[in-house]
Amino acid sequence: MALLLTALSGCSWSDADVLDHVKETAPQLVKNYSQSDTISSQFVVNVKGSERTVKGSAVALNRKYLVSAAHIFSDLRANDSIYIHYGRVGKLISSYEVKLVDYYEENELAFLELTTGTLPSEQVPNWCLSVKPGTPIGVARLNVNEQYGSASANTGDGNLLDIGLFPKFSTSFVKNASRFGAPPNLLTGNDALSVFIDESVFPGFSGGAMFDLNRGCVVGISSIKAGLRDIDDTALYSKLKSLYERYYIAEHRSVALFGVPASTIFELAPKE
Repeated sequence: MALLLTALSGCSWSDADVLDHVKETAPQLVKNYSQSDTISSQFVVNVKGSERTVKGSAVALNRKYLVSAAHIFSDLRANDSIYIHYGRVGKLISSYEVKLVDYYEENELAFLELTTGTLPSEQVPNWCLSVKPGTPIGVARLNVNEQYGSASANTGDGNLLDIGLFPKFSTSFVKNASRFGAPPNLLTGNDALSVFIDESVFPGFSGGAMFDLNRGCVVGISSIKAGLRDIDDTALYSKLKSLYERYYIAEHRSVALFGVPASTIFELAPKE
């Protein structure tokens, strides 16, 4: 799959527009692309050290560089090795050693470079630099078994609620999230995508693709999952609460997933 950067003309969305658009699109969750496309757009990241193994996800930017979530690498040590694995459900296809070349903790971005060679073009997904509220979004986590050469996946989907900023999170949420290397309020005020998602999203999804299921392209990477009570931001809380109370999402989408948009990623990405 060739790298394709698609930019859409900008438009201004009011809260009412967002609510109406999500109301129209969320019940059908019409998808032109399946979750298998989401799965095939990303890698497993494995940080192997003498004392622990840390796992997350990553997405290829081109045949040389990948992007992931910074908090996965927050306690990276000098002697740690970083490997990425690519596969489809049922089969581990390839593994590579990479190195960390850029790290932006305040933007929740880490950039990885292959130590040797390049990725096959089919392992590089299409990217879109913008996306509209209401768009169905897929996320996935690939699980690999190196010993048996097999792979499985966990998936989740939802609708893009907002293209805005990372909110401020509650003290209790920050305390808990920081145990996993993620200082959430360091991101407050930075560009973010927020998606109403289901509870199937859990650790390991971080750094993975936020996949536009209508256009078949990556629009960002996953960062933080939070519930309504975890958000210490009056405006965003009110918007989420309104959706919770007014639409079917209250039954089917119980948490919000925040991610870093593609526009921010490519602004900071290493140049080939």
